[in-house]
Amino acid sequence: MKKIIVIISLLIVAFGCKNNNKQNELQKLLKQREELTQKIEKLQSELKASNGDSTQKVILVEISEIKPQEFNHYIEVQGKVDGEDNIYIAPKMSGIVTAIYVKEGDAVKKGQVLAQIDDAVIKQSIEELQTQLNFANNLYNKQKNLWEKKIGSEVQYLTAKNNKEALEKKMATLNEQLSMAKITAPISGTIEEVGVKVGQVTSPAPNMPAFRMVNFSKIKVTAEVAEAYSPKVRKGDKVYIKFPDFNEEIESNISFASKYINPTNRTFTIESRL
Repeated sequence: MKKIIVIISLLIVAFGCKNNNKQNELQKLLKQREELTQKIEKLQSELKASNGDSTQKVILVEISEIKPQEFNHYIEVQGKVDGEDNIYIAPKMSGIVTAIYVKEGDAVKKGQVLAQIDDAVIKQSIEELQTQLNFANNLYNKQKNLWEKKIGSEVQYLTAKNNKEALEKKMATLNEQLSMAKITAPISGTIEEVGVKVGQVTSPAPNMPAFRMVNFSKIKVTAEVAEAYSPKVRKGDKVYIKFPDFNEEIESNISFASKYINPTNRTFTIESRL
């Protein structure tokens, strides 16, 4: 009976030692796995930081048939914004400026009087002629009444009529000259320059304008392009107009391309209406 108990005890101890060894080995392997996992994760994070995520490097490639296409070549030039109507105003007659009614920056309407030229002599001539015209009208009316009553000669009637009509035409000419003594605005817009002063003698000479006016209701962009591009730049070509100060870009077309080459800088002018 004692032998059996000893054998059973030995078997239990043997099995217990064997299970402890396996448990220790399992714990050791689990610890090694944890260490390897940490190393792998560390290496993956380092590779991701240096080279990026490998999943984001997938590039889809498409294949298309090679076909001839239009190639647009653009050149960049500096331009300026200007009004569609930018004109110089010269007087219609010579004389001394007696009054100026506007200043730079004023907005004026078409037909508004900008300045006055001395018209005293013309007004005096009109007064003298008016006296003669009044007399001619009275004489004509009397001769007309007599002629209708068959009294007097036809020559007297026609003479009175011709004198009256000649004086009326002369009066119309003087009134036209009187209106020319006023410098008026041919368009509506803004006064940009005033080139005359009170007391100054002015004339219709093109190199001596009295005023410069600009109408910005319609604007355009003008630019100077090098002579080498003259055969290639044409009316209707597409342009992109950039306004750096406003961070804005407008697509438009060339509305005018000059054929004249400026001999000073060897450029030609282009315009684009906005």
